[in-house]
Amino acid sequence: MRYFVTPNFSSKVTRQPAEILHLVSTTLQIIELRDKAKLLSEGLFGVPPQALENNIFVFSSQSQDFRIYATFGNDPDGEYLLLLDFTLQRKIPSVNMDARYRNPKMNQTYNPSLNPTINPTLNPTINPRLNPTINPTLNPTINPRLNPTINPTLNPTINPRLNPTINPRLNPTINPRLNPTINPRLNPAYSGPFIYSCELQQEGFIVRANDNVELIFDLNNEFTAICIRTNQGVFALFDTNNEWVGFLVTANDEVRLKFNLANEWTGIVV
Repeated sequence: MRYFVTPNFSSKVTRQPAEILHLVSTTLQIIELRDKAKLLSEGLFGVPPQALENNIFVFSSQSQDFRIYATFGNDPDGEYLLLLDFTLQRKIPSVNMDARYRNPKMNQTYNPSLNPTINPTLNPTINPRLNPTINPTLNPTINPRLNPTINPTLNPTINPRLNPTINPRLNPTINPRLNPTINPRLNPAYSGPFIYSCELQQEGFIVRANDNVELIFDLNNEFTAICIRTNQGVFALFDTNNEWVGFLVTANDEVRLKFNLANEWTGIVV
């Protein structure tokens, strides 16, 4: 059977070690050798797939440590399998270490009170009050009211109401209620990014829709906001009514700082 992969699947594969690349390559060869009926009866590894909502299927190995999430589709050339995502079940110690690694309270690298390089009160380069290049009031290129390309009300490609590919209500692959791989409650290996308050209380998590758009969900998997890339280091934040409510400033490759429209530091994204 023919297959296609989503950008998320492809991007995730490229970040894996050699043994995982080999496993994915072997899996793709299996898909090519089987038709839809055989995939539904035998799966990819001798285990029938589990059917989820919206015609998403989970193909698991017998040990359940490797899972592929996919859906069937049709085009003029016939049926195909669209690979949405995959997960690797880690051992419990590894998950615990990852949780510690990601928890700002437990890791100096991500705790602004312990690491001055990511604290805007101590580092002027990431403080919009002191650095005009990251201040939307002073830099029109990162101001959605002055730059229509980063305003979802004026640019339909970044408006979830007008672009179904970035609307979690219409695209199940970016909806944590329908896609367990991006649901932290169902996938202990999900690594975020997560949103924390300035008191380092977890408030929600982020799902990448495409290269320029990210979706923000609260801890109950409710879609609460949209994040639009403005340039290399700043992202504009909008609520679900497309009202501009704040922005994110990149502190380093793994940390972003959250500010409201008054340039007040309100949280951290890790």
